[in-house]
Amino acid sequence: MLIRLFAVPSEVPFGAWLVGRKGSLSAGVQYKPLSGSKYPMPFTELENWNYAISYGVGSTSPLSPSFIFSLELARSTQLTASFYQHLVVQRRVKNPFEDDQVVGITNYIDFGLELAAKVDKDKVSGDGNSFQLAASWQANKNFLLKVKYFYLFVRPLF
Repeated sequence: MLIRLFAVPSEVPFGAWLVGRKGSLSAGVQYKPLSGSKYPMPFTELENWNYAISYGVGSTSPLSPSFIFSLELARSTQLTASFYQHLVVQRRVKNPFEDDQVVGITNYIDFGLELAAKVDKDKVSGDGNSFQLAASWQANKNFLLKVKYFYLFVRPLF
């Protein structure tokens, strides 16, 4: 088995990424070249780059509510906007499935949606625009319900 850590000068790296964060705002860029590129150093080809930015508010603890909104431009052809909401609902009720000393129930509710749209009108592809919606509800430590809806648009959104 041969492992090379550095590419020869005529080759490009397999991929690289850079991510930064300032407060609640995160941004990143990824270089991931397509196989069979026309140029030996395809850094100027826009389809080899992915960009993303996100804004999130809330704690990283699962016991606190939070939300995240993000935008991603993939290979200069697809723009994806997504939103994720995490809610925590604590109630002081008697849970019949728990011991007598447990006097509360914590419910976790997650909700997410994603809208992906083609932005490159010149290239015709089998992939269309899509809309996804997902939700989960954890009623207690033994029960988790998940639902997902996916819809694929064939016509352009813009």
